[in-house]
Amino acid sequence: MLKKLSKKISALLVANNIVQIDQQDAYIYGLEIFLQQVVFFFIIFILALITRTILLSFIFVVVYKVLRQYTGGFHCKTSGKCLIVSVLTYIPLIFLYYFNNPLVDIIVGIVALISSFVIFVFAPVESENKSLDQNEKRKYHIFSILITIITIIVMSSSFLLEIKSVFYAVSWSLSADAVFISITLRLTIKSQ
Repeated sequence: MLKKLSKKISALLVANNIVQIDQQDAYIYGLEIFLQQVVFFFIIFILALITRTILLSFIFVVVYKVLRQYTGGFHCKTSGKCLIVSVLTYIPLIFLYYFNNPLVDIIVGIVALISSFVIFVFAPVESENKSLDQNEKRKYHIFSILITIITIIVMSSSFLLEIKSVFYAVSWSLSADAVFISITLRLTIKSQ
């Protein structure tokens, strides 16, 4: 659906001489990604309003998107599937947040620390959509470690200060990112 809309918009841009025909495929791709992000943010915003988790949702989206940019990991083949997987990645965070149990807090923290180890060791991982040269791998590895360390510091501080929305958002971001890295590694091993 987003791809069809992207094609229609880019065709309009070509018809109005805003974009040259030889650039149309690039615009289709860019528009599809842009529209997918707009729809994702809109859905998250609506869910955050309904569940009254604006701060939690905002922090999760920011940390998760920054981590994914540098750590890599599994990517869906279509923007529609990506949108669904992204929203499904977010929804358990709301349930964890409202469960509000000290034992769950500890488990979430431990899982996030294990996830940090996965990021330290394996990030960045390449996907079939994004290959990296050695220089990029080194740079992305350093960035992913720095971002993860900052995230761990924020997570630990928010745990100690009992700022649940921040704690859950950053913990879940680390865990979700590590899951996508693990899926990519599993698929890579399986295909060899």
